[in-house]
Amino acid sequence: MRSELNRIAGAHAIEMERARHQLLASLGHDLREPLQSISLAAQILQKRDGVGAQLGAKIESSSGRMSRLITQILDMSLLQSNLGMVLNRGRVDLVELLESAVTDANFSYPGNDLRLDTPPEVAVNADGDRLAQVISNLVSNARHHGTPGKPVFLFAEICPNGVTFGVRNSGPPIPDDIQSDLFKAFKPGLLVNQRNRTGLGLGLYIAHEILRAHGGTLTLDCSDGLITFSAYIPA
Repeated sequence: MRSELNRIAGAHAIEMERARHQLLASLGHDLREPLQSISLAAQILQKRDGVGAQLGAKIESSSGRMSRLITQILDMSLLQSNLGMVLNRGRVDLVELLESAVTDANFSYPGNDLRLDTPPEVAVNADGDRLAQVISNLVSNARHHGTPGKPVFLFAEICPNGVTFGVRNSGPPIPDDIQSDLFKAFKPGLLVNQRNRTGLGLGLYIAHEILRAHGGTLTLDCSDGLITFSAYIPA
């Protein structure tokens, strides 16, 4: 009887997990279309003068944040189910991705001071959309957790066996106990940071998994009052 009950409980757990993944996938698909409509309406509002333009910018920023949260939830569901990530590799210029990230961040959050430290070109064979997601997550992390008013640097360089890129910002050292959980899906003390109350704590986890799918790494360095997240992708 105990064996039969264990079998039934196991089958039920598997079925519930499958239903959960199906629900998340359906929600992600169904929410994207209305979000696109909201974003389009916001862009139209921004072409007007005065209050309309301000409202349009606010709506655009909020809908963009919602879209990123949906993407993070879907990515987490995919990774937690051990299905892995499908990569569409091609030639990617990391400098172009970093420049685009700076433009987007300055548009959405004009108070930030983002600076580029790159050579003219850093090419790599990778999934460009996924790497753009990594950069966006790292910039968002720096914006939420870095010292307010201090510049954030985006860098890229060619290494002997691959390429390195990342984000560097001012801030106090991250305690060792937090570093040990930094790249996990859900971290202890997630709601402690009042500047990121709406975050899910998935950005670094997903960035880490994207780089792992590329055969690369994401590492942290805390020294001289600077926090540096460095991504490495082998040639």
